[in-house]
Amino acid sequence: MNLRYQIPALAIIPLIVAISAITVLITRQSTRLAQTSIDTFESNLLEAKQTELLNLTNLAISAIDDIYQAAGPDDEAAKEQVRAILTALDYGQDGYFFVYDYDGNNVVHPRQTYRPGQNWLDLVDPDGDHVIANLIQRAKEGGGLHQYKWEKPSAGVMADKLSFAVGLDKWRWMLGTGVYLDDVFAQTAAAKAELQGQYRADIFHRRIDCRAGGADRFCHLHAAQCARAAHGG
Repeated sequence: MNLRYQIPALAIIPLIVAISAITVLITRQSTRLAQTSIDTFESNLLEAKQTELLNLTNLAISAIDDIYQAAGPDDEAAKEQVRAILTALDYGQDGYFFVYDYDGNNVVHPRQTYRPGQNWLDLVDPDGDHVIANLIQRAKEGGGLHQYKWEKPSAGVMADKLSFAVGLDKWRWMLGTGVYLDDVFAQTAAAKAELQGQYRADIFHRRIDCRAGGADRFCHLHAAQCARAAHGG
């Protein structure tokens, strides 16, 4: 290549590199902002689930409060009434209330009817979490949330679950209810997948625009050089 034509070519290469670097930087910044939005979206969904659990727990407490407050520590008739109320107080195929005493014996479980009367204190989920022991601990602490894996009734498979447990201390009972989180994680995963697709497409189009822009600048410079050469420099 003639030296006269090499000069504009050498001049345009740093420009293309600079544009490419800026393009990548802008795209990465946009991706980070989008990821922050997704994280916020997931956080808001989880907060909504927590609020739902608190409302459901208050509903259950209200349903049994008169019986519980009037009963003594060993009032078996009152306990049986409360068991019946909580067993019937469900909210859909996957929504129900459960009760364990502080020793880990199940008292109420509408979906897994083999659990009442047996001790589950040493039960662990697939991640090694001592589910019942931890829920009882939350109840003893005055009430709290705990996340673990449990079988989802409508699907028959293990799924992430967030539960709120509260204590009925007079009877040494832990009352709890939970919501499954697979829908939250599915929505977040879909948003992340869409973001990744947009990121790849954006990078692809920006690179094409960058190369086209660089080539266009080179052509303009080359044409100018040719024009000057035709008129004797």
